[in-house]
Amino acid sequence: MAVPAARADDSAGWVTVCSFDHRLQADPIVSPGEVSAHLHDFFGNRSTDADSTYGSLLAEHGTSCAISKDRAAYWVPTLYVQQEDGSLKAVLPKDANLYYRILTRPLRDVKPFPRALKMIAGDSHATRPQDTSIVYWGCANGGSSGSRDHPFDCGDGYVTAHINFPDCWDGTNLDSNDHMSHMARSVDPNDDGVYRCPRRHPVPVPRLIFALEWPVHDGTTVELSSGDAFTMHADFFNAWVQSKLRQLVIHCIRANRDCGKPGT
Repeated sequence: MAVPAARADDSAGWVTVCSFDHRLQADPIVSPGEVSAHLHDFFGNRSTDADSTYGSLLAEHGTSCAISKDRAAYWVPTLYVQQEDGSLKAVLPKDANLYYRILTRPLRDVKPFPRALKMIAGDSHATRPQDTSIVYWGCANGGSSGSRDHPFDCGDGYVTAHINFPDCWDGTNLDSNDHMSHMARSVDPNDDGVYRCPRRHPVPVPRLIFALEWPVHDGTTVELSSGDAFTMHADFFNAWVQSKLRQLVIHCIRANRDCGKPGT
């Protein structure tokens, strides 16, 4: 059975709301210390740049997130909309909702993301639509019900995207050469709706879903700094104050409670 589409309402957990903070041609996971291949829009930690490390992120108290102890760095490729003259205009995203949910069972086994964990969801080099369990396009405030594996005309609604991160960790590595192999997606081995982590990635962690919205109605005019809309992806660098992250995992996820949008 395939992993469900990247929805934000799957189960208990919480939401941290982070506003757009800055835009840089930087990526401290893929190209640390260098100019990255394309522009990114950054949310969360205000200090994030090409030289960011776990220590620098944790030391920086400024965050664009409503939860002040969420000092993690989140970023996605910049979205452009095509103008009538054929030029491209960068669009500022609205506030991002970072859903910390859960898919695996039992809930008591779920662990907080380890300190300094880096992970990427989605494929910046994709040449065809990605599976909707990873990237899911849609509309906010109404719109049509077109195919969800690419952006489409939302009518009066706004273009949205959900990027779904893997929810199982290998228990050892905070990163990997491809920035993905140390993580995996949970599986339903018995096809009974019960998801568990695979043997080589035995540690269940929250199912992070990055929900974005742009003030653009017609998704057919959209491109990304990484290329076609098929290349949507997102990056996460954990620099939460770990005690706060652990508290939320215990009181929201393990307690099977929807904590909504908790305070600072």
